Amino acid sequence: MNTAPEDTSPRPQEPDVHLSIFLHGIRFDFIACDTAARAFVRDHNRRSHVDAASIEPLAAGATHPRLPNERLYLDPPPDYHTTRLDGAEARWFAREGVVRVVSVTDASGYTVPLHGFDLGACIDHMPRKLWHLVRRRHEAIEDEMRGRLVSSVETLFEELIRRTPVRTDRRPTAVVSV
Repeated sequence: MNTAPEDTSPRPQEPDVHLSIFLHGIRFDFIACDTAARAFVRDHNRRSHVDAASIEPLAAGATHPRLPNERLYLDPPPDYHTTRLDGAEARWFAREGVVRVVSVTDASGYTVPLHGFDLGACIDHMPRKLWHLVRRRHEAIEDEMRGRLVSSVETLFEELIRRTPVRTDRRPTAVVSV
């Protein structure tokens, strides 16, 4: 059996299931861990009203390939943000430090779906001021998170120092100068 990383489950503690997907009348069969399969079916059903996806128990000896990019379906959903300026609106999220724009709506109400494009690639699809505002808002969120992390680490160290007993049974060490 081939045990390349793409052939092993990202969650070995979960049972693998048979994921069956119909796309334009063609059936695709994959093996996936239960959580990834459920997330895929939710996403597929949200996007497609015609084609079906189902989860079935995995038959013994099944030789289907694993779901491509299975690990992506295990990530928690992103926190979406909305930034408004002069009647225009941008919906976006950040993943691993990269801002991804979901959609931009102009002042007249026309929405351009951008499907998670990198913010840098969206500069021509949104007002320049709104683009800069999204970038600054993301930086502010990152700074706030960094500040919370530093604060929690400092609190942890203070607590460790407070709880660590001072040893008095050690002899002082001599300082030798040459």
